[in-house]
Amino acid sequence: MADVPMEGNLALATQRGPDFFALYRLQRGQHFLFVDEAKDNSGRLAGMGGILVRSGWLDGVTMPVGYLGDLRTRGFVRERVAFPQVYAHFFHQTAQQTGCDHYLTAILADNAAAARALTEPSTLLSAVTTRTEPARAERSQPVLVNTDSAPASTTTTTTTTTTTATSPSVPVGWLKTGSTTVLAGTKTPLSWGITHPSVVTDHVTITETNTVTTDEELDVEVRVLGAGVTVSNSNGSNLSFVPTEATMRIAGGSYNRIFYGTNKDVKPGKVVYSGTLNKATSLRFGGRYYYNGAWGTNYTSSSGTNNVRTLVNGETPPTTYPLINAPTLENFIKPYLDSTGKVKIGPMDVIVFMELTHTDAQRYNQGYDLQDMVLLVTFKTR
Repeated sequence: MADVPMEGNLALATQRGPDFFALYRLQRGQHFLFVDEAKDNSGRLAGMGGILVRSGWLDGVTMPVGYLGDLRTRGFVRERVAFPQVYAHFFHQTAQQTGCDHYLTAILADNAAAARALTEPSTLLSAVTTRTEPARAERSQPVLVNTDSAPASTTTTTTTTTTTATSPSVPVGWLKTGSTTVLAGTKTPLSWGITHPSVVTDHVTITETNTVTTDEELDVEVRVLGAGVTVSNSNGSNLSFVPTEATMRIAGGSYNRIFYGTNKDVKPGKVVYSGTLNKATSLRFGGRYYYNGAWGTNYTSSSGTNNVRTLVNGETPPTTYPLINAPTLENFIKPYLDSTGKVKIGPMDVIVFMELTHTDAQRYNQGYDLQDMVLLVTFKTR
């Protein structure tokens, strides 16, 4: 499909040989690709599409973000008519597998066919609420921070509630010149500045009991990233997720449920709790699973065990075997780990890992992987 360009006033084609997937590997994350073969058994391709999912920023919060790319179709009428249904199946299957609810793509500004296909209802992404952002639109803070760039872009994302913090969640910079026009050969004063993000440990204290305590008044949001308790046959077949509960305790209160369901019910972009915490307010977390009509052990930050762990950006999950290389590593965790296995989240985030199926004495078992319930806690200064 290298001979099928992106159409517009500028026809743009990319050559990806000899290794088509090298660009995906360069950008890290998970990549998915499908090809649609023509129905005449000729072996030719009628269309293709790719999706790259990795950790990104949306409205100041880190979460999985997908990039829709390499979308091409050839000019065969029957295949073009069938292609939207094929692509929609691929898209929704990928979204379900990764738990990613937010996607962006790049479209040449005058490529009306592509813009219509990806942004209008009853087209390729009919089940997704979309919003379009001109590539040159000025914003005090970007909706999405990503290293991809293109002549003009459309951001396709599910609707999200936006909150604003007084401190930036990404570095914010400015440049100021002494004149709006500078002639060749002349000089003008140039001043600049960068406001770096706050670091969560400057605002909260995390103790060895995996309790998070605020050092000042803060806003907090909690999201569920994944629920990884599974059961299978003795030979490993028929793997399925088990209903799992997540709870949270504020100060001296009780542990209250903030989530119940399987991993298929998880929406990483959904806020399951939000509120304002006074100074010196403690947060504790817990979880358990339900199987065969009975609850498993209820592990919490107050249990006196290491089944609930709270980590910040740059720390390594304390599993016996490196989580990044674990055969049990769930897809929902991958966007939150870098290539060395360290936690990759926002500077004002805390990630909560829970091990709900093994005890401390079983920590050398490969199943002790701290991904039976994973929460993302985001703090914002007032």
